[in-house]
Amino acid sequence: MDEDLVIKASKLYGINKEDCNFIGGFQNSVYSYAKDNKNYVLRFTHDSHRSDTLIRAELDWVNYLADNGLSVSKSIQSIRQVDCEMVETDKDRYYVVAFEMAKGQKININNESEWNEEFFRHWGSMVGRIHSLTKKYKSKQVNTRRPHQYDKDQEFIHMISKKLDDTHTFALQKFIYLSEVLNPDKKIEHDLYGLIHNDIHCGNFHVLGGELQLFDCDECAYNWFGNDIAIPLFYSVWEATPNNIERTEFAKKFLYHFLNGYAKEISITEDTLKHIPSLLKMREVVLYLFFTTRWNLKQLTYKQQKVLKDLECNIINDIPFLERIF
Repeated sequence: MDEDLVIKASKLYGINKEDCNFIGGFQNSVYSYAKDNKNYVLRFTHDSHRSDTLIRAELDWVNYLADNGLSVSKSIQSIRQVDCEMVETDKDRYYVVAFEMAKGQKININNESEWNEEFFRHWGSMVGRIHSLTKKYKSKQVNTRRPHQYDKDQEFIHMISKKLDDTHTFALQKFIYLSEVLNPDKKIEHDLYGLIHNDIHCGNFHVLGGELQLFDCDECAYNWFGNDIAIPLFYSVWEATPNNIERTEFAKKFLYHFLNGYAKEISITEDTLKHIPSLLKMREVVLYLFFTTRWNLKQLTYKQQKVLKDLECNIINDIPFLERIF
């Protein structure tokens, strides 16, 4: 991140550049800072990744969730009393947003006192609460709606096709196929489809006293509600189980308790669950495409080679991510 951009952004939020500490980021660059004995984060989003309109739509939804009792990091206005600022150089333009720092810490999946059935129920309850609230949500401005997942898929296809070599196009073809399978007949909100977080894995919330505080809603979009179940299931299984035997047993346990928590907030039907196998496969394909375009394929570690080989085998042979679950 250009230091001049950080300086400009700092002034807009009434802090010094020295107060900003880079803490990472994937799609965005994120800094932490303290002000008036409270902790915040400053998020920089390149205009090639998101428009200011899409960011304002995200903030409108996030603040709606927070105002209705969900534990989610709200946006903080700049000293000019706006939610989204813009800083630029001759070469780059970034949109800047400040958020409350989520309290607590990330879950430790290796600690059974944290990573357990009770936590899975809390996680499911949070997702159910989001879906219950989002069914009542109306954007304040028609022009600030978030995108539909199918439209995001078309942009992704256009972008990724420029980066893939011929040996990996099978994955792109699978992505295109799944995108069509998951494309709703009509892009309307109903009991199965609406505005969701869309990326609700363990890296996007903190835990304090058993309570979850959500953050990073940058991927929120109109999609099947089932994707907010598929993503937690996928990454929990991916990270916590070393082999297929443990994977199936863990997945059953996780899903039972997660859906138990979910159902306390909103009813769940078989129609919601029926999309999950395709959504899980889509996540495998997305990861494969991401890895093959981001990793140095000529200098892969043993672990990276195994990950790609396993994903490739599952995609080519259409092996379900989870068997005997659905």
